[in-house]
Amino acid sequence: MQCGGRVFVLSIDDGSDETDSDPAAVVIDALESDERTVAGQDTVEAGSDPVQTAGDRAVSRRDVTAIVTVGGTGVGPTDVTVEAVDPLLETELPGFGELFRVSYHERVGPEVIGMRPTAGISDGVPVFCLPGEKDAARFTVSEIVLQTLDGLLEDVAEPA
Repeated sequence: MQCGGRVFVLSIDDGSDETDSDPAAVVIDALESDERTVAGQDTVEAGSDPVQTAGDRAVSRRDVTAIVTVGGTGVGPTDVTVEAVDPLLETELPGFGELFRVSYHERVGPEVIGMRPTAGISDGVPVFCLPGEKDAARFTVSEIVLQTLDGLLEDVAEPA
């Protein structure tokens, strides 16, 4: 049962000059392929203040029912998405990161230990923080986010 939702995609730019395709593009493609509406997209520099401000702004939008951030979930010096988003979350969803690591381990092996995707609920809006590597982002959206989003939206919906 798909109830849809309007998803905002936030890219975290760490300033690297990688010419590989934009991981946000694969996220948007996966969302649209599943007939989800992309309510908007933005790119912010990697830094606690820019990420937290952009995340807070997206949560406040009335037309957004879920947020997907892409990038900044590793262990490098510019990987601050988890720490920036954490104060916005009233409810953490630790199973998201656990499921990612167990599932994605089959593809990359022990390297998965340095990946810190996280999820939670902020003011009734599910927030998913995905790795910035395009294959990991595509996998996470297709295999986890799209499989759980409708249930989360139903769970956080205010009673009529």
